[in-house]
Amino acid sequence: MTSLFGFNNLTTLGLTEIMGGTPQTVPLIYQNASPVNFASSDDPPTIFFHGETDQVVPISQSERLETALKNAQIKHEFVRVPNQGHGFTAETNAALLIQANTFFGDF
Repeated sequence: MTSLFGFNNLTTLGLTEIMGGTPQTVPLIYQNASPVNFASSDDPPTIFFHGETDQVVPISQSERLETALKNAQIKHEFVRVPNQGHGFTAETNAALLIQANTFFGDF
C-alpha cells in the first residue's frame, strides 16, 4: 500500500482517508493493509484481474502481488485485461467471471 500512495491525487486522498494518515504518519497501518506482506503457502488459490489502462491503481500493484504469490508458491492466475480501466465493461465482466469459474472449477 505504501508504493500505491502518491500514484495520483485520487489515490493519495483516498488512502489518506481510509488509512487515517499517510505512510509516514501511520506506517504500520499501511504495512498491515498490504496483502503482499501476508502471502503464505497455506493461502487458497487466487485469481485476479487488472485493467491495463487503470488510472486508479497502477498495474504494478498486481505485478507485486503476483510476485508475492509466486514466492509463496500459491496457485494463482493474474490476468491483464487490455483496454480496460479500474472497472470493466459488462461484456468483459461476464467473460472474466467465466474465466474465474474455470479457474476455481479445478479445485
